[in-house]
Amino acid sequence: MQGELLADLAAESGIDVVTIVDSAGFAILAHPMVDDAERLAANVIALISQAETRPRDDTKQQDSQRQPNATVNTALTLIAQDGNILAFPLPRGHYLALQSDHRASLGRIRSRGEEIAARISALMESEN
Repeated sequence: MQGELLADLAAESGIDVVTIVDSAGFAILAHPMVDDAERLAANVIALISQAETRPRDDTKQQDSQRQPNATVNTALTLIAQDGNILAFPLPRGHYLALQSDHRASLGRIRSRGEEIAARISALMESEN
């Protein structure tokens, strides 16, 4: 079922790769299953790491030293020269990640990503 949900999201215009990234940073399920899925997984983990170590509140910190935050619980978006990366949190430290080109509507993709992430989360929770 998760594979079908990934395929459904990958069918959206402008989306190149969709994958579920495990907490170790590996693509455990992708559509289409291509080498870019592992690269996307590595980029998502780097993106999450950056978000977790950003300063929490500049007005409360006396120095510029970065301190780890709690696990990121919101969707993240990276807009880069070659395309966009979006990551949506899933249970057990996993993420739904997708890579899109610049022609894609980020609002539409974010909305669909949130919808699919919620459905995958429900499936993962029911497996426990």
